[in-house]
Amino acid sequence: RKLYDDGRVALAGMHLDGVLTPTPGLFGGLPGGPARAVLLDTTGAEVSNLGIGGLVTLRTSAELLEVQIAGGSGYGLPLERPLDLVQQDLDGGYITPAAATEIYGCVVGPDGRIDPEASAARRGR
Repeated sequence: RKLYDDGRVALAGMHLDGVLTPTPGLFGGLPGGPARAVLLDTTGAEVSNLGIGGLVTLRTSAELLEVQIAGGSGYGLPLERPLDLVQQDLDGGYITPAAATEIYGCVVGPDGRIDPEASAARRGR
């Protein structure tokens, strides 16, 4: 974002790697999220998506260029991740209860705690 409304424009060249090709996971891990660059207005609404890249002209300090880099790919099969580590991810806010269920095969109770027996049965063990 521009810091000052000084009547001048600011140019930003965005040419991201990983927009069309997700970062692969290792040893059965899931691929990471894609890279992304968007221009947002004062309300946070997307004005334009830069896709694989482009030159952006910022005219006022109200415009915001948001860049998300690619990455976050997984390591190892999600269903083999130890339940205590999935619980740590839940507690730390790294994943949601829905992700714990859908990706890691866990059964999460209303209290946010993983049920070990139900999760083992769901994972097929």
